[in-house]
Amino acid sequence: MDIYEKKLLMDSIVNDYSSLMKGKAFKLTHDEYKAEEITQEAFIRIIKNIEKFAKFNQGQRIAYIVLIIKSVCYDKYKKDMRSDAMEDIKLESHFDPEPDFSQEINKHYTSDAVVKRMEKVIRTLPELDRSMIQMSVSLGLTSVEIGNILGMTKDAAKKRIQRIKKQLHESAEGW
Repeated sequence: MDIYEKKLLMDSIVNDYSSLMKGKAFKLTHDEYKAEEITQEAFIRIIKNIEKFAKFNQGQRIAYIVLIIKSVCYDKYKKDMRSDAMEDIKLESHFDPEPDFSQEINKHYTSDAVVKRMEKVIRTLPELDRSMIQMSVSLGLTSVEIGNILGMTKDAAKKRIQRIKKQLHESAEGW
């Protein structure tokens, strides 16, 4: 992908998704200024992974964008909590309806009952773990790419994804 193609794609992303991104950020923070900051940081993360983004279909792009917004918002929240500079950020405890993992789960398990149980287990995971497993399984991102998006090292992302998958596998074995 040459520089011209990257610029065209980025222009398209800004035109097509900036309202969605800012709206999602505002929904999470309830603050227009913070939503703008989060949206800008999300654009930077997308630019860093533009070639991967280019390969996604429309649904994957939206899922990826929402995950990035959540990740940036979460990072900002952690930073603000550490510094106690901005105590008024209010993240909603439940961001969105849970993503439908049944297609990915069905690749490995055929029983509808097992799929329902697995979805229930996934819903009990912490928000960050759900996002990471969605990026890994649904979007097919590598631990390096997930680490870049979430601002963690490749090893930390890889270890966490392995732990999540192990937890899900152990939960499935009991059925």
